[in-house]
Parts: sequence; structure tokens; C-alpha cells
Amino acid sequence: MRKQIAVSILVGTLVGLVGGALVAGPGDAWVLNGCKFPGSNPQLEYKFVSVGSTWTDAFNAGQQKWDTKTPGYGGWFTENASGTDTEIYVYDANYSETWWGLAEGGCDSGGGQPWYNDKVNIKFNLSTAGSMNTTERRLVAIHEMGHGLGLAHSSLGCSDPVVMRSDPTYAYDNCGTSDAPYANDVAGVDVLY
Repeated sequence: MRKQIAVSILVGTLVGLVGGALVAGPGDAWVLNGCKFPGSNPQLEYKFVSVGSTWTDAFNAGQQKWDTKTPGYGGWFTENASGTDTEIYVYDANYSETWWGLAEGGCDSGGGQPWYNDKVNIKFNLSTAGSMNTTERRLVAIHEMGHGLGLAHSSLGCSDPVVMRSDPTYAYDNCGTSDAPYANDVAGVDVLY
């Protein structure tokens, strides 16, 4: 797994050097989370399982941002209300844990392996995220969708903003800018797919 992560960082760095404006700073935003959807341009269908309008709106705004910021892929996310051949299931509920959002699924082993059953659950925690404003909810959704695409947490600072930062204060304030996903997040997806 370490070898694969190192290769991903190296490839990401090369993409950054070749693309110039694509990336500045270290490539830790590109480190594989362990799982990704197979293929180079997966069309991911999502279904709202039990989600109120507040988080439905946040998720839809997030998917539009991902699709706008990564136009070469022709759109990642499409709603599929029927639930057949769905890759991402979205929930909101009152959870006892302290997280605001969570992307979970499984992979067989190592970085870059496909999600098994091609399935990711994205959950929003009403008990901890109830007081968030519209922008903060959208950023949480974009962050969790980044995990769904295979991005890990990043430690980049304000000079290179990333929506994948794990520190909640940073991640959802993003140093005063909220037009996520940012160049480093997009570069990470480019490396993965």
C-alpha cells in the first residue's frame, strides 16, 4: 500500500508540474483513501434513502460543484430514485457520534482498490450539524463526496486550500473561501481517475 501511495503522490506531483496552475504544494491531498470506483470515468448514481430537504439540497449543491469543477469527466453524480444499480446511498439521522458527515463502505485491501459491491454510504449527522448554515452543509457534502471518490484527508494549509482537510474548523471555513472543491481536490481526482 505504501508503494502505491508513493506512486500516486509522484504521479500527482508530475501532473502538478505539467499542469502548472493545477497544483501548488505537496500532494498529500492526492493520497488514496483505500477505495475508489473502478474505471477512468465512472458515472455514479446516488439515492436519497432517508434525507430531509436540508441535506438533500446540500448534497445536490455539492454534486453540482464536483461536476462543474471536473468538467472533463462529463459529470460524476446522477440521482437514481429507483435504487437499481446505485453506487452511493445518502442518509441523515441523529447519530451519537461527534462527526458531521461520514463516508463509509469497504474495500478488499490497499490503496486504489475498488469499493466492494460498488457501494458507498454517505451519512449526515443531524445531532452535530444542525446549526450549520447552507455553505457549511454544502462543504460537508463536498468533503464526503470526495471520500466517496477515493480522496483521503489532507493536511494542506491556507496557501493551498483543500476541502479534504480533516480539521473541522478549517475544513468548513476553508480560510475564508468556500468555492470547493479546490485545485488540489480536483488534482487528486485527476490522479485517481
